[in-house]
Amino acid sequence: MTLIVLAVLIVLLAIAAVFGMQLYKQAKSVKAHESQAISSLSAINDPAKLKDAAASQAYIAQAQQQTAQAKQIAHGSLWNVAAKMPFVGSDIATVQGMTEVVDNLAQQTLPSLTTAVQQLAGANLSGAEGQLNLQPIADAQGNFDKLNQQVQQQNKQYNSLAEPKIGMVKKAYQQGKDQLDNIADLVGQVSNATHMLPSFLGQNGARTYLLAAQTTSETRSGGGLVGSLGTMTADHGKIAVGDFHPNGEFVNGNNGTAEEHAVFNRPLGFSFDVRDTFAVPDVSRNAEMLNASWQRSQYACNIDGLISVDPVFIQKMVEINGPVTLSNGTVLTGENTAEYMLNTIYKDVPVAQQDEYFEYIAKTVMDGAFGNMTVDKMMKVAQSIGDLAENRHFYAYTFHEDEAKYFQGAGLAKNAPESETNPETGIYISEQNPSKM
Repeated sequence: MTLIVLAVLIVLLAIAAVFGMQLYKQAKSVKAHESQAISSLSAINDPAKLKDAAASQAYIAQAQQQTAQAKQIAHGSLWNVAAKMPFVGSDIATVQGMTEVVDNLAQQTLPSLTTAVQQLAGANLSGAEGQLNLQPIADAQGNFDKLNQQVQQQNKQYNSLAEPKIGMVKKAYQQGKDQLDNIADLVGQVSNATHMLPSFLGQNGARTYLLAAQTTSETRSGGGLVGSLGTMTADHGKIAVGDFHPNGEFVNGNNGTAEEHAVFNRPLGFSFDVRDTFAVPDVSRNAEMLNASWQRSQYACNIDGLISVDPVFIQKMVEINGPVTLSNGTVLTGENTAEYMLNTIYKDVPVAQQDEYFEYIAKTVMDGAFGNMTVDKMMKVAQSIGDLAENRHFYAYTFHEDEAKYFQGAGLAKNAPESETNPETGIYISEQNPSKM
């Protein structure tokens, strides 16, 4: 009897070993298919490839073939049994979920995404006298909203999978997660841009924005010292950037509340005139305070919202729009603009001329940032603005409640932690020293 039991155990172990080896080989095959699919999908993060019908279709076809094969292997009978086993079962189930999500993305969502981008790319965005034709962008909102909903749901489904424990599976899971996060970010940014740009640029009526140019050479919690203020008007795609005026013209009153003064009274006493506005790390308050300073000035006019930029934003726009040549012969590029505005200008340009240089740079760059818009440029701006806002280099705030979700709701207007149910500690740095470091 003992010999029979031993023989049965040996047979079972042999069968388990065979199944284990077969499962291992299939797992390596799934990993190879998924890696090739992810490699193909990574090209979709390039807006130029999305716009190119032939290139995007080729990449998507490659991804579809690989994801379909990976899904088929991962849902075979051997995998279904292994998914119920202790220890490895959770990882097996995660791999099955991964293949489903990525295959669904490749087979259904991405073909629709490339079609939507190509339709927009074929539209004429140029109107008369340099005016931007906003209607094709507005018409694309429905398609991108639907696509964004699909991609965010797929991303949520992927992120809900149990994180694997086995090294090989964990690495493949992370690669897929990174690519899916990138695609979800891209689609979300473009979808948001199709809503934000038309309203931002006056599709729903003329808009006048207060433009604040910050310099982070003097750190404030929300960015930097406000060096100058100006305006940008937009009316049905026609954009005009007004003159910038140095902050000295707006040291015309105190904007801080008693609570804000209590926080920022010691050891660094902030006056809360226009220069210190961003010591408060809440863009809604920044917008209110800067607008109050503007309304007390000789330039007072109705303001629909706030746009705040710093040298890093300006450098990114120079990279997208092309170099800017200054009167002293200096050529600003997508690599040297921030350093020039944050440091070099204080060494090379006389103090009396610095404001003039700052104003010229800011006006020239903002004139170009939203003018002469093409689909390529719109997608580059949409992609860059998300990162710039995340790192507090760019803010866009509107006083129009019906448009707020595409400004404030899209992360373009930061605020200090304020949730009572999910409290956070915000750590912010301000300096009160004109060191220009």
